[in-house]
Amino acid sequence: MSERRLQLSRHVSIVTLGPAMHLCGHALRAGRDLLDDEGRARLEAFRVAQVVDDKADGKVRFWERSGFLVDAAVDEDEALVEMYGRSVETAKAAAQREQMRARDDRRVRLRVGPAPALPAEPRDRWTVVYLGLCLVLPSADVLAALAA
Repeated sequence: MSERRLQLSRHVSIVTLGPAMHLCGHALRAGRDLLDDEGRARLEAFRVAQVVDDKADGKVRFWERSGFLVDAAVDEDEALVEMYGRSVETAKAAAQREQMRARDDRRVRLRVGPAPALPAEPRDRWTVVYLGLCLVLPSADVLAALAA
């Protein structure tokens, strides 16, 4: 059984969408996940490198495949350069291709359960979050469901 030390990628963003609902995404790898408070705390625990073995649960394996968790012994930026090339434009083009593939990949499409009942009276104030395309594209269905 092999062990490795994983840590949270510095390219991960976590945006709170509502009570106990957090959208997590990787800026370049196109990984996305919708987390509750417990999941967010569990993911953020990896801000400090943690030892994980081959029998890690499915969520940790998903986070590793999605690029949220990276090998603490490897220079993350150099690994991204190997993956996408040294040019920023090359990296943007490669990331965009991955995001477009993710948009149609049912394994990474996000879904939400039934929305909680909204109050009948109008609201005086709304909180609006602007998200860049790299986070929104594979998450469009979730955001549309939440907006409805």
